[in-house]
Amino acid sequence: MIHGKDNVARGAVLKTGKGTLERAVQQLFPLELSCDREPCHHLNPNAPEYRPRTTKAAATEARERIRQIASEED
Repeated sequence: MIHGKDNVARGAVLKTGKGTLERAVQQLFPLELSCDREPCHHLNPNAPEYRPRTTKAAATEARERIRQIASEED
């Protein structure tokens, strides 16, 4: 917290992914966080097994063509 000369909270220092920010109390807003709730661990035992999507043929061909062009430039 950032306190004024009268020892009243006037602002806050917020942690971000790239450092910190200082903001006035009027600019702050409480957010609902998932950690404020009890965990929900209801898993479906009958759910199908996860299978990642296969790469489409066009994407595979394009990736190979890019590799060929890059190797020709070297």
